Amino acid sequence: MIDNRSASVANVLLGVWLFISAFLWHHSKANFVNAWVIGVVVIASALMAILVPWFRFVTAAAGLWLITGLFAWRQLEAVTVWHNVMVGIGIVLASTAGRRPDSPPSKPVESSP
Repeated sequence: MIDNRSASVANVLLGVWLFISAFLWHHSKANFVNAWVIGVVVIASALMAILVPWFRFVTAAAGLWLITGLFAWRQLEAVTVWHNVMVGIGIVLASTAGRRPDSPPSKPVESSP
């Protein structure tokens, strides 16, 4: 299990990629707006999750919306579908991979001489 800070950093990077990717190839208007808005939401909520661990659930919800939002609009490009599904899964996995916010930090295991 990774720590929350590492998971948040991974999500910040995914959010930055999502934001940039909105401008790299043609999207329908709705998918374009969805990509850059969700990118900003992921970046902001992942940064907040470093200080307030419960924000990782906002990040996970944004990742889920990235996937399910594809079905809200009729115009879909294959590259956008694959991209958003893969990035959305990455966001959800990184958001849920960290320690639970109420769990104590793990202690290192001491080895015997």
